[in-house]
Amino acid sequence: MVLLGAESIIDGEEGFLRTMSLEMFKNIDSNSSSDIQDCLNHYLGEHVDESLDEHLDEYLDEYLDKYLYKYLDENLGKFHINDVYLKKYPFCRHLHSSIDTTLNIKGKFDFKVKDIKKITIETYKIASEHDNFNPESKEEIKQSLPYAVAISCFDKVDISDLNCLNFAKDHNLNDIIKIINIKESEEFNKLTPNYRPSKIIIETNNNVYEDYTMLPKGESENPFTKEDILKKFKSLNPNFDLNKLKSIDNIESLNIADFMKLINF
Repeated sequence: MVLLGAESIIDGEEGFLRTMSLEMFKNIDSNSSSDIQDCLNHYLGEHVDESLDEHLDEYLDEYLDKYLYKYLDENLGKFHINDVYLKKYPFCRHLHSSIDTTLNIKGKFDFKVKDIKKITIETYKIASEHDNFNPESKEEIKQSLPYAVAISCFDKVDISDLNCLNFAKDHNLNDIIKIINIKESEEFNKLTPNYRPSKIIIETNNNVYEDYTMLPKGESENPFTKEDILKKFKSLNPNFDLNKLKSIDNIESLNIADFMKLINF
């Protein structure tokens, strides 16, 4: 087996990379050339004000030279399996440490939601910027740190289930959201991107409870159990027969065609 170097692969795939880049720029907003220009300005680090129709090829060449070629050259031949994580909750990954921490506090201590007077979230910059206190759509809810932490305070909700995004319709979640305070932590900023830290402080009438998480569940350093993975898989594929997954235990002894038949039929 011959392994091609990064330069050979890049040369052979230049047409694909150019097409991919062009589609990426076009899909920013098919009706707004100004958005495409903003994207090019960001990636190229300079102002693009000429006609896109006349100069787009030139800009793409520069984009490929500055970013895509460099990325491929630095990453081809490396294993990235430890960069992959599993998401337990239907929220942005930057919110998962705060969710895990809130659930940990709920599991360790006995208090009622109605007794909560204040919640402080200390986390790193990117996570702290997910500060929409009044999300209106499901997509906004998925990006809302206040919503994610508030809903984690309630006992009768499975936050790993997509239905939790409808929770606010039937509960007065705003009572909790409005007492949440988000703080960016310089200490936590220094720990990213190797960690995604979050500290939660919950103040009630009688006590103060706090805990922190450095890496959310699902990272290679903090992996799910097999039961966690199966539960998540079942929630996403409710009609799938989990017994079929037993064939994975013997995958190395199976012909791939036979394996795919077992999984798909």
